[in-house]
Amino acid sequence: MPDSPDNASRQHDTALEEAASFRVCERLVNPDRQISHLGTANVDNTKALSESLAVQVTRKAFKLKIMASKGVDSDELVLYEGQVGIIRLGPVGNFSFRPVTAKHNVTTQMNAIGELEQFDSATLFIPDGRVPNRIIRTTFPVGDQIFDHSEIDIAWGNAVRCDHLRHPNSCFELARSDFVYEEGQHVGMAIYSDSEVTPEASQAPPGYTKETLVKIYGKAHQVNILTGKVTAVDENMIVYDMNSFGGCSGAIVFLLDKDQPESVRPEDVGKAIAIHSGPHWDETLNRNVAFKLIMPDR
Repeated sequence: MPDSPDNASRQHDTALEEAASFRVCERLVNPDRQISHLGTANVDNTKALSESLAVQVTRKAFKLKIMASKGVDSDELVLYEGQVGIIRLGPVGNFSFRPVTAKHNVTTQMNAIGELEQFDSATLFIPDGRVPNRIIRTTFPVGDQIFDHSEIDIAWGNAVRCDHLRHPNSCFELARSDFVYEEGQHVGMAIYSDSEVTPEASQAPPGYTKETLVKIYGKAHQVNILTGKVTAVDENMIVYDMNSFGGCSGAIVFLLDKDQPESVRPEDVGKAIAIHSGPHWDETLNRNVAFKLIMPDR
């Protein structure tokens, strides 16, 4: 008996999930960090933040499922993973809730073998099962653009209407408008992935096995918090020694609550300051970068 259309669609989706990849290779910067439990959270440096902050940001991690076609006129779709955050914007009583991710996640671009892959769609995946429908379609106005590596790697999406995502537990707030970025600030990002980290995805040195990388990055199908320190700042970007792997791009970079310089006030803790991009245009440097988050134009 042939499969029903619904069953065939589910099988197709499952096959795509198993083949999920990433659009940008990222970077293992500090192999000495290893994931361990901090209360109910999973953190690569338990001395970098409090248990309460770790638990809070764990609830704000969302995977972005990215569909792209193999060629402008192709019907063959490829699935990629990224990250997406929800930012609460506006005055009390008149909030809007906007998804934000790395622009390279949601635009058309060349793949690793020089093929132009056209962005098709993006869906936000809620990993914890607290809502019945965990797949939420999100739209990004830049979807018809071709990504340029010289531009700011941030894309704001249209406002979300899911009540779960509009809850304070699920969204970040931007840091204050006069926040000053500087070297030595301690930052983190909460990552949810359904894929195990591979040496290719993390550009790990020769000899690193998947088992070793699981110790560093954590297991798949759970939120893992990666931490680090800002090592350089320029006009649009911050550079840090935080580890990452393919599929981390688009994550919110937030401020930790321990060992911060005076530039980080108590009210800044947990606030969103940047969007993780990866090694960006120079993958030979042992670093990762994020682009500074500013209020969207609209």
